[in-house]
Amino acid sequence: MGLDHFFSKDLVFCLEADNQEQLFDQVATLLEEKKVVTDTYRSALIEREKMFPTGLDMEFLGKDLPNVAIPHTDTIHNLTENVVVVRLPKPVTFHNMIAPDKEVEVSLLFFIINNSSSSQTNILAQLMDFFTGNGHLEALSKITEPEALYQYISEATA
Repeated sequence: MGLDHFFSKDLVFCLEADNQEQLFDQVATLLEEKKVVTDTYRSALIEREKMFPTGLDMEFLGKDLPNVAIPHTDTIHNLTENVVVVRLPKPVTFHNMIAPDKEVEVSLLFFIINNSSSSQTNILAQLMDFFTGNGHLEALSKITEPEALYQYISEATA
């Protein structure tokens, strides 16, 4: 299944948050309202991020690119299969997925919402291919409106 299948116009957001917990709270509330996740998602997201950080330092692709995080939970907390996109004007601190003791300032997030354990790794691999290809991060760093983010992502992943 192609990556474009997982994106939805109503699941792309431009939000502001002072910290990771505030961000997770906003996202969980939005996703609960849209019936995309269960009421256990919020706490599961916070706990999983503490145990297995999801921040990615993208500096290896070029200077001034936004760092990315790919938060996700176990499938039991998700009601659909989607990738939720969140763009932040001001970065929030995450811990690095590769080196958890290091902090990463993240301004672009892709929340994997997945109720099927069989496709989690596939979605993650496709997202990594997307981030590292064709100047996508540079383009996304310049887009500040949800509709334009969705348009770019849907065209780039089609």
